[in-house]
Amino acid sequence: MRLSVEVKKPARTSIFICKGQIVRGQECNYLFDLLTRPAMGDVVLDLESVTNFDEDGLSVVLMCRRFLFATHRTLFLCNASDGFREKLSLSEQKDTDLPGADVVIPAVAASI
Repeated sequence: MRLSVEVKKPARTSIFICKGQIVRGQECNYLFDLLTRPAMGDVVLDLESVTNFDEDGLSVVLMCRRFLFATHRTLFLCNASDGFREKLSLSEQKDTDLPGADVVIPAVAASI
């Protein structure tokens, strides 16, 4: 597998620090399984060390966002590359189920 994820769990939030690639196959399945685990609190996805992603990688982030939204939780993106945010934003414009664009919170990186 070309993706590793470090999990940190401060109060009422889960932080997932991704390293490697978010691409079709095991990587996407693994990330979806991690981010959608039953738990209380919001999810922060730190993408600073992501070296590559494909359309399936974008799709899994959107699916996780929908799942978390349905369970009254929020997915926050942290340190996403400009390319990732741009492509995600374009994908979200086609998504009518959820209002707003992705949330980028660079201040979270300082507390990790």
